Amino acid sequence: SRLVTKPTAPGVGRLPPLELMIPRWSHASLLLSGWHFGEAAEIHVVERVPYSELTYSQFYRQFRQADRPLVITGVPPEHSPCFGKWIDGDPFAKREGNRSGDPFINLMLDKCRRGTAPVTRMHDGKLQRKGVQDVHRLPFREWMQLFKDNGFEERYGKIGPVGCLAGTLRQHCRWLFRHARCPAYFSGHMQQLHSPLVGFPVRFGSEPAFYISQKNFRMTSHIDNPKSELWTAMCTGRKRYWITPLSVAWEKLGRDADLPRFLKNPDGHSSLPIWEGVVSRGEILYLPAGAIHGIWAEEDTVNVVLDSIDVGGLGPVSQRNAELMEEAVMQGGGGAALYKNLYRWFRNPQMRLQVFDGEGPVRDPNATARGFPTFASLNARARTAEAWWERSPRRQNE
Repeated sequence: SRLVTKPTAPGVGRLPPLELMIPRWSHASLLLSGWHFGEAAEIHVVERVPYSELTYSQFYRQFRQADRPLVITGVPPEHSPCFGKWIDGDPFAKREGNRSGDPFINLMLDKCRRGTAPVTRMHDGKLQRKGVQDVHRLPFREWMQLFKDNGFEERYGKIGPVGCLAGTLRQHCRWLFRHARCPAYFSGHMQQLHSPLVGFPVRFGSEPAFYISQKNFRMTSHIDNPKSELWTAMCTGRKRYWITPLSVAWEKLGRDADLPRFLKNPDGHSSLPIWEGVVSRGEILYLPAGAIHGIWAEEDTVNVVLDSIDVGGLGPVSQRNAELMEEAVMQGGGGAALYKNLYRWFRNPQMRLQVFDGEGPVRDPNATARGFPTFASLNARARTAEAWWERSPRRQNE
């Protein structure tokens, strides 16, 4: 593997200059812990399974319980988390003055008019978690216009490829959010079908968010917070991921290893077994709970991402997620009370949630998904359940 090094870029504000390193080509030996390449100890390929063949039981057994990543291919566009049915034959792509050939970007520009987003540049992974640093904030629509026009260098100087983990779909694109879909395997996410369905009034979790990257933007190896399962749908472009499941890291380093500190070592991640995979437009990546992962955008990309704590009742929950919650409870601190309630919910088999696909409830774990439900439909069920909970005798007696 080789690098092409560019001259030091001018600083932005008070930021120190950085040496921008752009991969000439990709290889599994990329060290994502810092600014180096090297030979990884052991390379595996992330398994790819077609949507039409992936049963729920297969997902639970081979990926969630086995603690292994997965790329789901061949998702029908009309069931894509990326509002697929609004892309085909999109009229926005033909609008006068439109310089982008990607209808998805044009759809976002037309429909996403709310909120702000950070301008995030690459930084030294030994100094900054994920090897990135926010340098400015812009209105989200202005951010997208610069992304479309490749205008960040004109605005900020030669800061290299930029990206951002923006706000939620609901925050930026309320109209589009109504058409976003949740992969059926994760429809038991606590935030969407939350506590009133099981009489347990605790809200937790995130909503799907946009993650946007220019070509060659990268994040160094890290573990997400919260340390939950993660799925991401590639709306446009292509990204390469380097992943080490948490169970593998524990096996090599021990359960007491300080992983955030370990990952600041430029030789850290490459000393572990790595699963490498490419995720292209229309595909969905699953990362098991607490997985170490680094990312490189091979093209300009937009993806939808969600950290998910799933308590669907069709199969087993993530054992790794349960262990991480228990660890958070034992460590104490400000979030211990919340995690204690979550852990109690997570470990109680009587408090599982219904799994849904595009046609309604799913009861056969050996079935494949019949499309994906919209987040709007899942939220509507949650609101109905919440109203029932507020009127229930148990609630009135609290």
